[in-house]
Amino acid sequence: MTGKRGWKLSEGIESIEMLDIAVRLLSGGVRPTHVESVTKVSKHRLSALWNNIHGHPAKGQTPAFAYTFLKNSRAAKQAAIYLSVYRAMVKEYREIGIGQDDLKLFLNSFDFYAAYSRGFNTLDMEQCFYLWRDYRKKSVILRFCSRCQSNYVHSEHQDAADCLRSCQHCKTILRARRKGPAKQIENLNGIIVPDAEKPRLLENR
Repeated sequence: MTGKRGWKLSEGIESIEMLDIAVRLLSGGVRPTHVESVTKVSKHRLSALWNNIHGHPAKGQTPAFAYTFLKNSRAAKQAAIYLSVYRAMVKEYREIGIGQDDLKLFLNSFDFYAAYSRGFNTLDMEQCFYLWRDYRKKSVILRFCSRCQSNYVHSEHQDAADCLRSCQHCKTILRARRKGPAKQIENLNGIIVPDAEKPRLLENR
């Protein structure tokens, strides 16, 4: 459907939808610069929206790479959980014609992750956004450890923390064994959930 000046209704609907997504990203802490790059909403409008949402202008530098906030095993394990959720959703959404770059897929994967990991040092939306961006660029990689049968996050970047060089879960298990009781594994890991309670999307495929 086309208006008098060539304006298409479908384009208007897409613009409204993208603005809604932009507001959701801004509300989650994703900076206007990054929201502009994925939504094409103007930086001026996004900055005004950010100010209305948060009550102050967006300030400070943003991470150039996701590995900059993955400084310890706990954060790295949470990153592995989020990326496992995202990767599983990519496979399912592909069947209905939605690609891995779709912003709705990012938001849905974050919502699922946040609900699953609530109370376990959960990463926020801004951090997951950088993971989503860098995973698609292959700056961070999700690998599978044959020893402990878990997914873990890996980065080859020279400035990445040591915890991103090998499986974080195996390191935790090794430390727990050195300390004593087997129950300490769960306390140190902080993310182990009984198999019966695991969402289907987190199963390795």
